Amino acid sequence: MKELWFHDLFETQRRETLSLLLTGKFGYVDPNPGPVVAYPPNLGLFPVGMPEMLQPGMQLAVPWTRARLEKMIRLDGELLEGKRQAAVKAVKALTKNAAEVNKREQQVDVAAEVLLLLFGIGKLAGSARSAMKGTAEQAAKIARQVKDGGLFVGMTGVAVTAGLDPTVYTGKGALWQNLTRHALSLMSPSYWGALAASAWTGEWDLWKYGSEGMKDRDVARVMKSFTKEAGEVVVRLAAMERQHKMKFYDYRVMQSEAVHTVPGWMQAAS
Repeated sequence: MKELWFHDLFETQRRETLSLLLTGKFGYVDPNPGPVVAYPPNLGLFPVGMPEMLQPGMQLAVPWTRARLEKMIRLDGELLEGKRQAAVKAVKALTKNAAEVNKREQQVDVAAEVLLLLFGIGKLAGSARSAMKGTAEQAAKIARQVKDGGLFVGMTGVAVTAGLDPTVYTGKGALWQNLTRHALSLMSPSYWGALAASAWTGEWDLWKYGSEGMKDRDVARVMKSFTKEAGEVVVRLAAMERQHKMKFYDYRVMQSEAVHTVPGWMQAAS
């Protein structure tokens, strides 16, 4: 999986003092530029060390502060919950049967928690478990199976294992099933009514799949879209949490130095 980093790219337009730049433009409370010096994406630009006095035209990546990462983690957690609620609302609108509504809601909840558990977003996963007591054990089991099987690449495995892949729970649309439906429905007035409605509206899926098949198709689209979008949010959350824990934030340099040396442990890691 491609590594995600969270920083602001900056190019100096004039001479800048690195320490003052961090506090004046990028929200750093501590003026010590150690975190920027040791930030992995900067090692290719400054393999030996970073000057305290930056000349015009110099480019560097300024990592987000830990406080900013914490804020974005909270916001992305709220975004994930909003997507979950939207998916539940959509499947409710598409589904009339109460038992099926509960099943679909549970699938959305399981998918959300599976993604959180897979990528280790600790506090958010804990909140999800407390909010979804009925699905916690199931989700944890699914997460272990998916992770052990290496199926989480691209989120496809998550969708299939959690029962969100349309082909897992929606049989409508297969050629033989449609042929069977048509063969058995020739004497049904509603079948011919659907044919007339399709001809009138141009919505031929109504005739091809029937209203139940169309409902399943639309529910499948909602589930698939939710899994994809939620997966993207969770991957970003995991990357932010990982960066928040990295020790480059704790690196300190002597601000009196003209060039701030890259720490040996960073050079070895690169």
